[in-house]
Amino acid sequence: MNKKNQKGFSLIELLIVMVILAILMVLTFPYVRKAKEAAEDGNAFASMKTILAAQYNFYSTNARYADLTELNNSQYGSLGTSVGTSLRRGNYTFVMSPVAPTTTELREGFTIIGTRPGYGTEPPMTLTLTERGHTNFIFD
Repeated sequence: MNKKNQKGFSLIELLIVMVILAILMVLTFPYVRKAKEAAEDGNAFASMKTILAAQYNFYSTNARYADLTELNNSQYGSLGTSVGTSLRRGNYTFVMSPVAPTTTELREGFTIIGTRPGYGTEPPMTLTLTERGHTNFIFD
């Protein structure tokens, strides 16, 4: 009882489409991951510039720079999530050097270090920012 006017797809046709989609997903996944990491790195760089502007604003009001917790609180938590003396934003962790600077040290300047762990074959990345606005990228 074969009907010659059957409509729809056969099981073989559906399996072929599924195999093609799976191959495309396998081929594009590494590129999507790299694009995500590049966006994360760009976001971290922009965050460093935002932190610098917030530090200058804090300095003009208090005659010293802020530690990361004070700075994040002055920005209503928009710089990241405070975890002890560090900030977490995405995959980056930002810390000050020294970790717990004194008021005297904060009058003289600051150094903020942002780190991201490596993924697969990608190396870890470290960003540094000083009170003069110098930013360095280090790929470990």
